[in-house]
Amino acid sequence: MAPPFLIDSAQIVGLFMETLLYGVYLVTLAQCLRALLWSPADHCFKKVIHWHMLAAAMLMFTFATLDVAFGLRHNLDAFVYYTGPGGAKEEFENISYWVQVTDYVAQTCVGDSILIYRCWMIWNKRWLIVLPSIVLWLAGTTCGAILIHTFATMQTPALTETTSATPWVDGMTALTLAMNLLSTFLIVCRIWSIDRETTALMATSTGANRRVSKLRMVMRILIDSAALYTVCVIVFVATYVAGSNANYGTSDNLVQIIGISFNLIIIRVNSESEAAASAPESRVTHSLRWGGPVRRRDTLFTTYPGRASDIAKENVLEIKVSQDVEMGTGSEV
Repeated sequence: MAPPFLIDSAQIVGLFMETLLYGVYLVTLAQCLRALLWSPADHCFKKVIHWHMLAAAMLMFTFATLDVAFGLRHNLDAFVYYTGPGGAKEEFENISYWVQVTDYVAQTCVGDSILIYRCWMIWNKRWLIVLPSIVLWLAGTTCGAILIHTFATMQTPALTETTSATPWVDGMTALTLAMNLLSTFLIVCRIWSIDRETTALMATSTGANRRVSKLRMVMRILIDSAALYTVCVIVFVATYVAGSNANYGTSDNLVQIIGISFNLIIIRVNSESEAAASAPESRVTHSLRWGGPVRRRDTLFTTYPGRASDIAKENVLEIKVSQDVEMGTGSEV
């Protein structure tokens, strides 16, 4: 029989795992800031900076950093400064040390709100589309606030034995997961429908098979991000339900995973957008408006002989959808 995974060991392992992911997070944050602030084409800072995305990135950086700092302080308190009976184990079992729970709730709320914002922009600011996601977000945020209050006021032996907090942990986790899956599904459906319409337009115009769509790359990026977060949440829930002390590590890791997922979407979509914008066939003057289905009269472009004009028409749509996902810019010109 394997020896039990004691709480003091779990805390050390959890801090080690979180610091590794924090290093990954810092690398992705640097690339994310480059995508938000730097223009490779002009070799200077961007004239138009999307401050809402920059603010979200800075908030996530703050919460991710605080979570590591508080975790380190908690370990120092237990192993160095605490001199009472029971040693480090006794200090770790004091669940009233609730600040790291606050970091997790705050990080989750910021990440989820940005996902809803992206969905809202992709659907051309249609509130009815994102209303279910907003309701789930508000309910999850409420559960998170109650969870913080519960942890701050209770005196129980350990996190895995807090029966009064279990409904709020389960509720917040389920609502957050449902909101992420729903919002990602709505975004992917919107991009997929636009991709089908541009495919039909290309087929009608040229009668030729279409090249690999950049919109499909955007869909893969979003699906990858949702899958990463979903797997981590499932692992967190499994350790919590099992009553394992491994829950300390999985909960700390989620704070970093949320930030990493946010950064990766911006990094990867920005890379696709830059590649599309620098392609020879996309260097053409366009103006595109898509509040609904794509129509020929909605697209203005410089005429090139043969298939080039149709490729240009398709490229600008792909670039604008990528910008909506990456930056949250508007879709109407």
